[in-house]
Amino acid sequence: MKTMAALLVGLSATTTTHANTLDFSNFSCGVYDQKIHESSANPEAAKSIDVMHIWLYGYASGKYQSTSMSGPEATRFGMELGRQCHKSPRTSLAEAATSALRIVREET
Repeated sequence: MKTMAALLVGLSATTTTHANTLDFSNFSCGVYDQKIHESSANPEAAKSIDVMHIWLYGYASGKYQSTSMSGPEATRFGMELGRQCHKSPRTSLAEAATSALRIVREET
């Protein structure tokens, strides 16, 4: 959980609009991708990244007004989000999450 806090603090350094508000629409894929790679050797960090993926998965699902979620789809979503962000580092994380879920759902 410490790693998640560090990740969020690092990501939010330039994107907070209020003292305790994080605006994911301002997070770039490049920063996200960098933090993922920096924490890949740390098992505790991997758990924190999973939490962030689930949050982003829920966010993207909400954009589709969907109330259903599945473990296999969430796993594919995380993989697709990683691909999207690695490919397009300037894209906002929120936009990439929505795009990743669209791609995953089109595949099924």
